[in-house]
Amino acid sequence: MKKLFILASLCLFALSSFEQIKLFEETPLKIKIIKEISSKKSQVGDIIYFKVIENLKADSIVIIDTSAEVIGEVIEAEKARSLGRPGKLDFAINTVKAVDGQYIKLRASEKKITGKNKTGGVIAAAVIFAPIALFIKGKDVTVENDKEFIVYVDKDYTIKSN
Repeated sequence: MKKLFILASLCLFALSSFEQIKLFEETPLKIKIIKEISSKKSQVGDIIYFKVIENLKADSIVIIDTSAEVIGEVIEAEKARSLGRPGKLDFAINTVKAVDGQYIKLRASEKKITGKNKTGGVIAAAVIFAPIALFIKGKDVTVENDKEFIVYVDKDYTIKSN
């Protein structure tokens, strides 16, 4: 009986040492991209890695720390084309891992970035230099490393902290 009481006490103590913290939907999180991506090199489905810039805290307790890796993926990639058509690059920022090991879904408006459109210049060039105009190429899109973004928690979560 004494052993059972000690075991129950230890279990109760272990459970009470974990504090549950609420992480609310739309909580902002500052992140930055780790490695440059471009419409010229990227393909749909490529994984993109981001890093958390500042610890995310609730009640002075860290919920998501700066060592957490944020994962996203390329959802559209198209190289710049002839006739001045620009490249396209679109990606989603999906998840981050909380201190309790739980994956937190993130959302942001899709980051759709388009290169500079040179179509008008091509039309003018086509009138003057018809064969040369076909070789005028649009610009590719590049997102440089360390570019910062703000993303938002997609729904409410309960995080366990000790």
